[in-house]
Amino acid sequence: MAIEVLLPKLGLTMEEGTVDEWLVADGDVITIGMPLLRLATDKIDVDVEAEAEGIIARAVGNGATLAPGSVLGWLLAPGETAPGETAPAGATPVAALPAGTSDSSPQPSSDTPAEVSGSIATTGSGVASGRHFISPNARRVAAQLGVDLASVRGTGPGGRVVSEDVEELARSHAAKVTSPLARRDAQQAGIDVNAVQTETGYVTRRDVREAISGQAISGQAISGQGVAEPTASSSVSILPPGQESASIIPLKGMRGTIAARMVQSLTEMAQLTHGFEVCMDQVVELRGTLKEQYRDLGMQVPSLNDFVVRAAALALRKHPI
Repeated sequence: MAIEVLLPKLGLTMEEGTVDEWLVADGDVITIGMPLLRLATDKIDVDVEAEAEGIIARAVGNGATLAPGSVLGWLLAPGETAPGETAPAGATPVAALPAGTSDSSPQPSSDTPAEVSGSIATTGSGVASGRHFISPNARRVAAQLGVDLASVRGTGPGGRVVSEDVEELARSHAAKVTSPLARRDAQQAGIDVNAVQTETGYVTRRDVREAISGQAISGQAISGQGVAEPTASSSVSILPPGQESASIIPLKGMRGTIAARMVQSLTEMAQLTHGFEVCMDQVVELRGTLKEQYRDLGMQVPSLNDFVVRAAALALRKHPI
């Protein structure tokens, strides 16, 4: 029977979510734990995973904004057709869950493409039982650095791949990180990007142009010719130094909400700073005790902010909004 894929409710105050991007196409065979789509809300961006198996039939497209519990698609058996606007009576609703979560476990918070010359490999893997948990921020960082996420070993909760894992793999790789435009210019000029001198280890289009200019000047000096003056038709970049190309990123989701709230608070509310004192003696004492235990176990020592966040979370459980 058809299994409904529903838009999950990710928070107590969540009223709607937007399908940022489908990660699968109609007709794809889906297994449990496979990422189906990227969901954006006003507070968090997450990958939504399949909690059942079947053949996906999408009901909405990219950019659709729906309320929690809305039907995003169906998982069908072989030979089964997708229902119409109203699911058949025998349909079993299954709310899809964010990547790396289960019904009884808390949801972990999330955190111009580039390329890395050469192949990146690692002995570990973020895949466990066929499920590859990747935070949306890690996907963005991987796209920027050109890192293959299948090669990244996840160190987050439950083996989840976080942005720090991607950055660490990129740093440990011997090859230089190269922007797409820089790689294209280098290929057209016949230059090995690994031979381009750069102080940061990140090869930009500017670095490649300087390398090309250096070769041209060297060749002209040997042949006794002067350096050609720039002509009126020469292209001149108006972008700031180090910026490869201009791009427009829509202000939406969590970032859009933050921007709207900041403007709203500045224009519609009186500016006031309120402070109060809290006795943290017992917290400081407890942190001192945990510091030795955690360091012996090789774990990160919780900060005072961690204690405050936990206290706020416990308070929200007792007093939901």
